[in-house]
Amino acid sequence: MWREDGSSWCAGPPPIERGVIATRPAESKLGNARRVVARRRPWHIIAAMPRVSYVVTIYNKVPVLPFLVAGLAAQQGDFAREFIFVEDGSSDGSAALLRALTQGWDHVTILSQANAGPAPALNAGLARATGDFIKPVDGDDLLLPWATRRLIAAIEATGCDVAFGPQEARYDPGEDTAAILSR
Repeated sequence: MWREDGSSWCAGPPPIERGVIATRPAESKLGNARRVVARRRPWHIIAAMPRVSYVVTIYNKVPVLPFLVAGLAAQQGDFAREFIFVEDGSSDGSAALLRALTQGWDHVTILSQANAGPAPALNAGLARATGDFIKPVDGDDLLLPWATRRLIAAIEATGCDVAFGPQEARYDPGEDTAAILSR
């Protein structure tokens, strides 16, 4: 991970939560490779209430969408939220279910596109993100309520541009979802 000035690697204690979060990209002469990890402004002058852009890629995820949306809704912390869902040409009704599950939410954008794969879907969502932090989310992720809060705390504690943590649970259609979420 590069520091804001691009001069050195930033090492700090490993974050303790699953997922990845990065600060909002700034225009950079390094091109798209740096766009995901670059800061718009140094971490210590990010607004008192930062904004997190959740960029969620969806492709044929009807069985797990209710759990994904519940995890996003349950995120704890003193930060504003923006939800950008990129529906990547699903054929199983994911788009309709997603619209129903997020009906009434503030700051939700649902983009639909022909199936192009996860990288183009993520890039489309990143292009619409406006937050100080970006949290990429796969359509089958189960986020624990404190996931984003801990990742932001790791960035603030270390001054790094990117925080990530170990995967603590994985969805298995045969496993009790309540048991997964209680871990």
